[in-house]
Amino acid sequence: MPPPPSPTTSAPSILVEVSNDLRYRWAKTKVFRRMCRVVSYLLVAIVGYLLWGVLCDGWSWLSWDFFTQYASRWPERSGIKVAILGSVWVISITMLVAIPLGVGAGTYIEELMPEGKLKSFISINIQNLAGVPSIVYGILGLALFVRTLGFGHSILSGGLTLGMLVLPIIIIVTRESLRNVPMHIRQAALALGATKWQTVKCHILPTSFSGILTGVILAVSEI
Repeated sequence: MPPPPSPTTSAPSILVEVSNDLRYRWAKTKVFRRMCRVVSYLLVAIVGYLLWGVLCDGWSWLSWDFFTQYASRWPERSGIKVAILGSVWVISITMLVAIPLGVGAGTYIEELMPEGKLKSFISINIQNLAGVPSIVYGILGLALFVRTLGFGHSILSGGLTLGMLVLPIIIIVTRESLRNVPMHIRQAALALGATKWQTVKCHILPTSFSGILTGVILAVSEI
């Protein structure tokens, strides 16, 4: 950065210094953008090369039986049908449990719950739960769903455990999306006679739907 101009500096010289400084900053910005573009293209090329290698090596082994057969002790007869169905069932149970509870809890805490120590306490604990390692949720699911409730080693136990894992993330994302809704939407709805719940249901939630959906997709993708 150039030194600050002295009081005796003429106006044309100040304009020249400002113009040079702007050109320098714009040049740095262009260089940084080109570097980011080159790095992005390089990463995409590396990932594409790896995927192409995997596809070329495994294409001869792909067949319809590979997707429709169960596991077998003979490799040429083994399939991934169990893995596909298990993943679909587990993710479905997780979404059915976590999405309604997470969006509902986040909406209630952010929009309907009165301010106070209880709200601060719950918010802090939800943020702490979002940072808990997944192995802790696995142990909790083993103790609660498998042994205490007697669900056993089933898809239901896995889905409920993963639902607990992503629930704090969905709550946090929902609250952040609701905070991004402009305040004038709330004020306009309330000024026209809408109740608090009507404002949330008819105006705030539809406005924040895209942000909530993005957060839910990111949360489920961590499974």
